[in-house]
Amino acid sequence: MSDTLLAAIVGAVATLAAVGFAQLLNHAREARRARKASDEAWGRIEIELGNVRESLDGIRVDDAWPIGWNAGWWSVWEKHSDALRCESDEERERFRTVQRAFGTIDQLQHGVNTRRPDDGRGFTARDREFLDRVRAAIEAASGAVAGTARR
Repeated sequence: MSDTLLAAIVGAVATLAAVGFAQLLNHAREARRARKASDEAWGRIEIELGNVRESLDGIRVDDAWPIGWNAGWWSVWEKHSDALRCESDEERERFRTVQRAFGTIDQLQHGVNTRRPDDGRGFTARDREFLDRVRAAIEAASGAVAGTARR
């Protein structure tokens, strides 16, 4: 084998190794970025679940639908859910639990944002049952989300 051929083979192998290493580094960098975005998204969702819980507590204390609210809880899910990483079965189940909770939160959001007369409307038994379901969904989601974001 001539020196030229050997040098060409060594050069080709070195080039392939360098390209492979660069791809590996890019993949690792992208994985870190995705993990950071996911952690931030879980953190925002966890905060918003707390906001919904506080609002729900206030609504229950008043025992009436609020007048003139413009809640936007659903928008947090809409904005951040795509960034959530769900690679394991546990992560996918966590995602589904939170997704279901935000479905009921969306219903609550529509309920509190509905215009009412100035004297409002007190709760019926069905309203209280609905709010209990929302509370249960929020608690399940809060438990699923707790500690997911690395701070």
